[in-house]
Amino acid sequence: MLFVACVGWKTHRGRADRELGSEPPAPLSGSGYEHQGLRRTLVDAAQDSAALVARREVCRALATGFEQLGDSLLVHGHLFGPQRVDGTSPTGNGDDRLVALGYLSKTAGALIRGALSLTLAGNCYASSALNRQLVEVEYLAWAFVEDQEEASNWLRSSNQQRLDRGNPDISDSALKGGSGVPTTATTARQAATRHQTECGSCCRATRS
Repeated sequence: MLFVACVGWKTHRGRADRELGSEPPAPLSGSGYEHQGLRRTLVDAAQDSAALVARREVCRALATGFEQLGDSLLVHGHLFGPQRVDGTSPTGNGDDRLVALGYLSKTAGALIRGALSLTLAGNCYASSALNRQLVEVEYLAWAFVEDQEEASNWLRSSNQQRLDRGNPDISDSALKGGSGVPTTATTARQAATRHQTECGSCCRATRS
């Protein structure tokens, strides 16, 4: 699902580049008064009460959506796929790629919800730090759609291996509260067990 989302975004971005050109925008020109006017317009837009409410609701919806998507990907990645059978998943998952996407999605949801909470509390500096982590989530999602096996490699790698390869390192600071990527089996298995308990009929074949 994240693959589809990333591909769609990339397609849209490519179309925009063709229509608008790929050259970077020109620097702002004009007097200091004009720049102050632009700043005033941006500040007014940021303080618009109706827009503020709408932005908060969008953030809440995105956080919930990413969290639920992450749970679903964790369950399906642990239960379904050939890697547990053929022994290629060191953590016993059916498909490490889906599990990696699950953790990435849950991280995105947690970061969005955390950034919103900090913003509402007036702590904009800390909120901006979480927004930076969201950019790194986007980088990883882009890498996963460019090469699906990169998701498996990321999931199985150590923190030092990610640093050596220059991957964005969100695992210790954001992912799973800082417990690190290589211990994914337990959480994925717990999510799958919870799903099987609550689901019933659709998972009977998996239990047997």
